[in-house]
Amino acid sequence: MDLEDVKEDIGVLEIDLKKVIELYNDTYSYKGIPAFPYVQRDISLLLDKTVEAKRVLDLIRDFGEELIEQYWIFDHYEGKSIPEGMKSLGISIRYRATDRTLTDEEVDRIHERLVGYLMDKTGGRLR
Repeated sequence: MDLEDVKEDIGVLEIDLKKVIELYNDTYSYKGIPAFPYVQRDISLLLDKTVEAKRVLDLIRDFGEELIEQYWIFDHYEGKSIPEGMKSLGISIRYRATDRTLTDEEVDRIHERLVGYLMDKTGGRLR
């Protein structure tokens, strides 16, 4: 077969497999199943519309409580029953210790401090 017989575009590619293998990071990480249960609490804050949801999440992260395992926004509402210029933000907080089962009293104390901190930093109030 001569090159004149080729009627389609062709291309050539050279791959250095040693370089590909060097760049491929084949590490796996995992977390074991937690030995102790979590405790979840929700907060519903009434905030000025200008307060960004990301700011609230950043404040929770910066609160610095090691027992806070996860947090997320589950609701954002503006409308009927919410004052003009305000919004309602619903946030779930999941608490867990790695070495023991948390008591309700322990979680309640931390949660109350967190709620006060968020209201202070955002100017919001509980809904």
